[in-house]
Amino acid sequence: MAQKKELDINLLIYAGLAVGGYFAITNILKNLGFIKSDEQKRAEDLVNQGRQKFIDEVQKKPDPKQTSKGLPTKQEGLYAIMANQIYDYLKRSAIDDNKKAAFEILYVKVLNDADIAKLIKYFGLRQEFAFGVPMGQPKDLNQFVTSNLSKKQIEALNETYSRYKMRFRF
Repeated sequence: MAQKKELDINLLIYAGLAVGGYFAITNILKNLGFIKSDEQKRAEDLVNQGRQKFIDEVQKKPDPKQTSKGLPTKQEGLYAIMANQIYDYLKRSAIDDNKKAAFEILYVKVLNDADIAKLIKYFGLRQEFAFGVPMGQPKDLNQFVTSNLSKKQIEALNETYSRYKMRFRF
């Protein structure tokens, strides 16, 4: 005769508490921003697709109305160097960054949409720091610039880009 195994009621209680605790902690972490919600993931995917579409469109069809006929005005490797310089100037806390130098790169060296597209491509997503501690999620070039430069500097960039007949704006 086979013996019946009795289920330990305590085991069921612990399992139920563990599953409930997991969902409760996950929900709290999502609300605090430590874990991305499904909506945030979809929004980030949409932003990434839009960024990639802009880069692809600018590189495929140069706009003849733009400065230098919409073609990149610099060698490919210079965009990687400029992206690293902007990141180095803005990645640290407000006390230790060099906003003026980052602004000058964007103001002087970006002459058309092809230039900004290459810069966005090479900048990718990068982490911002405050006193050596990572802050928030990694950001793209647009997020880095708008969160670190002053409103006046951003307006100056957008005005300059408008004069160059660029479609891109911060």
